[in-house]
Amino acid sequence: MLVFVGLGIKGEESLTLEGLKELQKADEVYAELYTSKLPKLNLENLQKLIGKKIRILSRQEVEEGEEILRASSRGRVAFLVPGDPMIATTHVALRLKAIKNGIQTKVVHSSSIVSVAAGLTGLQNYKFGRSATIPLDQRSIHPYEVVAENLQRGLHTLLLLDVKAEEGAYMTATDGLKYLLELEKEYTKGYVSGERLAVVIARAGSEDCLVRGDRVDTLIKMNFGPPPHALVIPGTLHFMEEEALKILAGVPQDVIEQHRKLKVTDLKDVLSQEIEKWTQKLEEKIEAVKSLPSMENILAYFKDSKYFRDRGDLVKSFECLIWAWALLKQAEENI
Repeated sequence: MLVFVGLGIKGEESLTLEGLKELQKADEVYAELYTSKLPKLNLENLQKLIGKKIRILSRQEVEEGEEILRASSRGRVAFLVPGDPMIATTHVALRLKAIKNGIQTKVVHSSSIVSVAAGLTGLQNYKFGRSATIPLDQRSIHPYEVVAENLQRGLHTLLLLDVKAEEGAYMTATDGLKYLLELEKEYTKGYVSGERLAVVIARAGSEDCLVRGDRVDTLIKMNFGPPPHALVIPGTLHFMEEEALKILAGVPQDVIEQHRKLKVTDLKDVLSQEIEKWTQKLEEKIEAVKSLPSMENILAYFKDSKYFRDRGDLVKSFECLIWAWALLKQAEENI
């Protein structure tokens, strides 16, 4: 049997009684510490508490899963995971592998930054959209796109900051904000400007936990102490959320008032502009290459694009434009 046990946001102090019992019952105990930094975790104390040694697995060992699955096939194994065990997709994949190999599984849930962020900031949990991770060692537009998508819907965004525990590398809130500003400078859509309201959560669950909200330009100059850190980009705020951010995160009143007025580019506006631009280009292209053999199909998609645009279905209109362009390009290559 393989039992996934959540360590919560602190370490052994946030371990549930059920989790402790599972560790004590297990024949072998494994743990991974690469998905999050736990400020209060003391492995030596935990090993004394459960009366057995804890074997730490690397990212590669967890992803491959061979050792832990082999041990689970012959006895009861507990696998310790920071936060809640099923938040990371790697752990879900490991559980599915175990079940496919005829190994029984169990999950002992615990606290996670995904749930704690709402409580610490006072923002309503049902108003959070998709979350994303800002990576340490690669350039990715994904976090920016997630923030944009959520803001367009009035939703809050939780941004996790990358951890490379084996290398001792942890992204800070300051680094995360700079990362977003660099993407804003490149894409200039106004989603994460220096004027945008953001909230920093440092060392969630610890006695020295810090929650601070302000304009990005102000936060980026501050020192939030050692990691782990997380970021929240608020969307549309209810009056109770505004009050909570002032009291719990120290957000100044003028920043709250500015946030109410700060608009984001509407998705429909963006799509409408793109459709207009590419419709004009396609018309010019079609006029220049009237004799292509597949022109009938290209014109059909082009007509459909205009049909859906006139009826307000901009997504389908844009899809038809893409198909028309794809067919046009394919026809030109076959000449």
